[in-house]
Amino acid sequence: MTTSLVAKMAQQYDFSEQEFRDAIFKTCMSSNISNAEFLVFVYLAKKYGLDPLNKEIYA
Repeated sequence: MTTSLVAKMAQQYDFSEQEFRDAIFKTCMSSNISNAEFLVFVYLAKKYGLDPLNKEIYA
């Protein structure tokens, strides 16, 4: 069984996947971001070691 990238990022904050999505959408992103754009955002945050909840990356 594989764990999604979003789930892995959520685990770093002790959030559920949905809690993580909600937190990111409400604090780091504009409301008109697609799911694909969200996934790229999470990918880039992980790749570069950026903390979206600490506003090191935003969209």
